[in-house]
Amino acid sequence: PIEERVTLRTSLSTERFEASEKARAIVSRKHPGASVEDVFNELVEFFLKHKAPKQRKPAKPKPRNRHIPLATRDQVMLRDKQRCTFRSRSGHKCNSTRNLQIDHIKPFALDGTHDPQNLRVLCAAHNRHAARKVFNKKPLPAPELA
Repeated sequence: PIEERVTLRTSLSTERFEASEKARAIVSRKHPGASVEDVFNELVEFFLKHKAPKQRKPAKPKPRNRHIPLATRDQVMLRDKQRCTFRSRSGHKCNSTRNLQIDHIKPFALDGTHDPQNLRVLCAAHNRHAARKVFNKKPLPAPELA
């Protein structure tokens, strides 16, 4: 079968281009004559290996602080399928996969915990909307769903 391909075009500053050439030199140790595609593939694999949510062992409990443990954060992101979970009054779900944040259903400032049942994934716009509603600042209308 023929591999389905997608074309990607970009423009880089001179500084970023020079940095990409350094990355290409590093990748060429593994793939002699490395192409830009080889560099891109290596970067994507590295990012997914080190930054994507994954199952982790829970961290030992720490004194109360604002930091959500990485294992808990990843658990919530995986549970919510790395999508905004906001639902409008009419029942439409946002489902955005960009600018995602972990939100406390019962806010941390009001003694909410980092327990996964008290956490959800929201996009930045819906997280701000939820905070305005909870803290009684004049709520703006919920951002429109695409």
